[in-house]
Parts: sequence; structure tokens; C-alpha cells
Amino acid sequence: MIKLCDCHTDFLTEIKNKRKRTRYAKSLAGGTISCAVFTTENKYNIQDIEGFKNEVEFYNKNFNAKFLFSIEDAGAITKKEDIKKLINLKPFSITLTWNNKNDYGGGALCEIGLTKKGKQLIEKFEENKIILDYAHLNRKSFFDALKISKKPIFVSHANIDSCFSHRRNLTDRQIEMLVESDGFLGLTIYQKFISNNKISSKDIAKQFDYLIKKFGENNFGFGSDLFGFSKQFLPFDIKGYSDFEKIEKELLKLGYNEKIINKIFFENFENFIKKYEI
Repeated sequence: MIKLCDCHTDFLTEIKNKRKRTRYAKSLAGGTISCAVFTTENKYNIQDIEGFKNEVEFYNKNFNAKFLFSIEDAGAITKKEDIKKLINLKPFSITLTWNNKNDYGGGALCEIGLTKKGKQLIEKFEENKIILDYAHLNRKSFFDALKISKKPIFVSHANIDSCFSHRRNLTDRQIEMLVESDGFLGLTIYQKFISNNKISSKDIAKQFDYLIKKFGENNFGFGSDLFGFSKQFLPFDIKGYSDFEKIEKELLKLGYNEKIINKIFFENFENFIKKYEI
């Protein structure tokens, strides 16, 4: 299969058995995989997060892929000393929220914008070369964050509101601003962000087709959200990374050449992280 980069997967916290996680990580070859610690429902504390960071470091030393360490929902960490420890772990990226509000701002299912603490935390991230992940922010918090952040916009996993309206999806204006900042958007393969009906690899290819035709070919790739939702909401012909070659074939059918497909599958994300010297 073609080399693949994925800027958001939840296997690190959704495969509960450590040995099984390790076997899964070992099975991944080639590109770059960003492993998220999903804190909201699991209620992980700073010690748990430190343990996951150590696992990711083990993968990087022993397996044939590049693994990044990221945090999904900073809301689990509120003590000043724990925030400092979190920043010292140097994660690749952190989302401020999940879908609801927390001490830092509003997620996709609420209306409030960033709080003072949220604005301060963004500044701390950027002082320490940690990427703010805009995924899960509602639109008010998204635009509040733009006033604080001086870095390219990074959205690890979302889809396109113009193709299918959903509060977690990005409007064309948000995507336009992301491209203007030379940022990166990772598309999910989660049915509920794409259609009310069962989807296939063809629907994922159509998402990329929309983005490329309207915004160009340099700022998009995968943020699959694998393990982040029930298997019933996967495309019917995709069960894991080995099936992503079906998306490649659908892009070829749409007339895209190998150069552009390589950008989508790995080059765009690799170029994005080079900006941060990761």
C-alpha cells in the first residue's frame, strides 16, 4: 500500500490492553501516526498521560513508523502544576476541549467562546512549540483562538460543512483561513460527519475532491479518527489502514495523478510538521 500519514487516531486509549496496543503499533509501517490520549471519557490524570508518552517513545525506538504524541481535551488537566507537567511532556498537539465546555473554552456542542484561561493556555503552548489543535472547538472559540495564535491553523480531525452540515465540521470560510495560514486539515472517515447514510471509500475520495478543487492540493490529508467511534460508522469497505488503498483507487478514478495522491496520503502532513521541526 501507498505510504500513509494519519494525524489523529485513538488506538492509544481505546485498545485497553497494553500488549495488544504494542502489537498494533508494531503492525504499522511507513508513515507518521499521531496517537491521541483521549481524556474526556477516560478521565486520565497527568500520571496516566505520562505513561502513554513513555509508550509512544518506546514505539519510536522499536517500530518502523514515526509516532507522534497528542492530547485530545486539555480540560482534564486544571491544576497549575499538572499543566506545567503536561507542557513539559512536549506533546505534538493539544485540543483545548472536546465537544462540551471546560475551563478553557467551548466545544462543538456549546456556544461559549474561549475563556481567559484558554487564551493563556494557547500562549503557553506556542511558547513551548506545542501545536494548538482546533478540532472540537465551536466556531466562536475557533475564531477567538485565531486572535491569540500566531501559528498555522491545525485541525486534526474534521470534515466539510458545505458537503454535510454538522457542528463538528468546518465551514468554507474556516477552511479558507486554514489554507491562507498554510495550515493542515485531517479528514475523518466517520460516517456521521459525512452522511446520514452508510458511506464508502468513494465518499472519502469525494471529500478530498471538493477540497482540492476549491482550495488546492497542499493542506489536506488524513485525520481518520480510527478507534474514536463505533465500527458501525466506518465506511463499509474500510476496516483499517490496509483498506485505504481503496481511497487511492477512487482518487485515481476521479482523475488525480500519483503526485497529488502522494500529497494527500503523506507529503502534506510531513511538510506541515517540518515547519515545527518535529
